[in-house]
Amino acid sequence: MAFSPRLAQFVDSAFPTGAFAHSFGLETAAQEGRLRTADDLRAWLLDFLHGSLEPMDGPAVVHASTPGAAQDALRELDRVLYVSRLARETRTAAQKIARQYMRMAIALYPEFAPEAGVHRAPRDDPPAATAALLRDGDPAAPFRRYAALVRRGDCRGHPAIVHGCVCAFLGESSASAVTSYLFTALAAAAASALRATGLGQTQVQQTMASIFPAVEQAAAEILRLAPDAASLCARNVLQEIDAMRHETLYSRLFMS
Repeated sequence: MAFSPRLAQFVDSAFPTGAFAHSFGLETAAQEGRLRTADDLRAWLLDFLHGSLEPMDGPAVVHASTPGAAQDALRELDRVLYVSRLARETRTAAQKIARQYMRMAIALYPEFAPEAGVHRAPRDDPPAATAALLRDGDPAAPFRRYAALVRRGDCRGHPAIVHGCVCAFLGESSASAVTSYLFTALAAAAASALRATGLGQTQVQQTMASIFPAVEQAAAEILRLAPDAASLCARNVLQEIDAMRHETLYSRLFMS
């Protein structure tokens, strides 16, 4: 799946979204001896893919990457993503990553900054705010609308929505948007395993290579089924429980 160098910058492991500080329950599994081998890591990544990314984050990316995504649609998408997470730790981690992702996107592309468009209307006038933030032919408008909702507390913030809005601005297809997001999320988890376990870099990279067919299949299924926002859910319950129990670990490398 080919995508532009501009999008490649956003999915590079060096792109600073703060995801490196969160393990989403992986550290708990590692400390309790359930994640020691390359096979264990592969199983964990596939659970993450099929239990969280495929039924929840991936479809959200597709919805957010729709050109001219409406403010109400983004708000509802944000709400569903927030309430679908069982663990407070995973909800908080998603918010922190999303906000840092927004800050970096604005730093790279001034078009995303609020002052680049028509100034936002007062909070007590949502229809006027929507009209002000949306201009015909402005691909950065959905990002600015969502950023405004997050800033004033109407939305919590989620990296899937930010990524979708960025991809819409860059002119990427929904297939590129969702595939790149799945890869980035799994690569960040694999990097966490590198620090939390005794696995070496070669083993971790071999494990990542082994799940690429599953990533491509998951992306294809997301695009084929096109689930609506109301049907998004997280099915990786054990990983959510591990995230909840993370704060009770004797020592921690990660925030979640």
